[in-house]
Amino acid sequence: MGAIEARKGPWGALADVQYVKLGVTGSPAVAALTPFSNLDLTYTQQIWTFLGLYRLADGPVVVDLLGGARYLHAKTDLEVSTLSLPGTVGGTRSKGWWDGVVGGRALMPLDDKWSLLGYLDAGGGGSELSWQAIAGANYRYSNATTFKFGYRYFHFKRDDAPVLKATMGGLYAGVGFRF
Repeated sequence: MGAIEARKGPWGALADVQYVKLGVTGSPAVAALTPFSNLDLTYTQQIWTFLGLYRLADGPVVVDLLGGARYLHAKTDLEVSTLSLPGTVGGTRSKGWWDGVVGGRALMPLDDKWSLLGYLDAGGGGSELSWQAIAGANYRYSNATTFKFGYRYFHFKRDDAPVLKATMGGLYAGVGFRF
């Protein structure tokens, strides 16, 4: 995952990218009890968020209004070998779509080095609903370098056949550079 942000006065732009690839490969533990001899399943997800920013308040708490678009792409590959059939069976399902997104972000300084971050956005269009929330802390090591860590949660649901939904949440750590 990575993000880049540019600002000029109260206006700004933000691009945020997430990529996830999960998979399982192998034979079932109880091969004698199942008709499968091998299973290969891979799930790949990409999320590209492009936002315009407008600074509503510049202190003591910094508040930005966000608006833009998010592209989501999910792909599932399945390959199964069976004991009774020669070769493998399976397939690929792939879907990509755009959502409009609105949200807000707040940054509250605690002292000269530490600040707290809150972020929330929601979108829809191609999704029935997509949203994410971030709660984090930033430590300004120098004027050019900031260490960032916190918790990020993302969810989307699409109601076409078959229903496609995913939820991701977890801790993050990163470094920000200011030019």
